[in-house]
Amino acid sequence: MIVLSWNCRGIGHPATVPALCELVRARRPDIVFLFETIVVAARLEVVRIKLKFDYCFAVDCIGYSGGLCVFWNKKASCQVVNYSQNHIDLHIVDDRFTWRLTRFYGIPQRNRRRSSWNLLRSLAKMSILPWLTIGDFNDLLCESDKRGRVQHPRWLFRGFRETMEDCGLSDVFLNGHKFTWSRGGGLILK
Repeated sequence: MIVLSWNCRGIGHPATVPALCELVRARRPDIVFLFETIVVAARLEVVRIKLKFDYCFAVDCIGYSGGLCVFWNKKASCQVVNYSQNHIDLHIVDDRFTWRLTRFYGIPQRNRRRSSWNLLRSLAKMSILPWLTIGDFNDLLCESDKRGRVQHPRWLFRGFRETMEDCGLSDVFLNGHKFTWSRGGGLILK
């Protein structure tokens, strides 16, 4: 199963949908998650049709920020279990077993990180199914996960690391470019 997760930074931008169509054509994902759609859910039905997916579930943006969406086809056999402004939780029936996929979008404001961590902990307790969670946690596990000279506060490293441990999650090795996004430079593709 191929899952594509993308911070589209506004699906309304004229170049976004054509770029997404090209990604879907090239990668042929079974499931596509978008975040920071910055549109109301109803507008994503047009995108679903262009991408030729059977189903779409979306969470509205609030003002000019946020918005989550997932597209999938019948063969992916997905069921939306729950959602919020910061996640969409799916159960997926594979050929061999049922498992859980959560698209998580961490709260970007540092003073609200504990809310993100608590949401992850509560999601971890909701099911005993094998669980994969992907997304933008807006958090770091260690200093080498970032560029720049400004040190990241230790309490944020510690809090996120403890949350990962509490949830039984582990960081998956990233193959390719170490940084997938840079401030001002956008998405980095190789």
